[in-house]
Amino acid sequence: MGQGNPLVERAIRVLVIDDDVAVLGAVRSMIEALRPHWRAEYVYDSQEAVRSLRAERYDAILSDIHMPGLDPASVLTQAKSTSPSTPVVLFSGYRDRYTKTARTLGAFAVLGKPIDIDSLITTLENAIFSRTISPMVGPTSCETRGAISPEISY
Repeated sequence: MGQGNPLVERAIRVLVIDDDVAVLGAVRSMIEALRPHWRAEYVYDSQEAVRSLRAERYDAILSDIHMPGLDPASVLTQAKSTSPSTPVVLFSGYRDRYTKTARTLGAFAVLGKPIDIDSLITTLENAIFSRTISPMVGPTSCETRGAISPEISY
């Protein structure tokens, strides 16, 4: 495969978790329109999300922070225990409330709702690309890069 762009050379696997079917539909439309070569799995149930995290490997995880039966720390904890190098991007209508916790637990970024399509794709690509360069992205390196901040701008 050479030294080309790792985001183009192979299928990218993304797990998208949200209990709001409308949000899942919007995210699905964004990803399919802008990155049709990505293979995204969409789950709306917290138990299914945990099963997916245990059974499969993903290049990135995009998850709502608030879901019935799944507290904000659970997605990060489960993802990091099964695949420590998989970057997790969280999103919430209450982003500022959870940024510190997300940083402590190792999230790559926290995005606000409504989801901005450009920020979503750029953040996911940055998360995936950081994994291909440095497979052990942790909270310290994210903090240094400024990936988690109250004002994410690209």
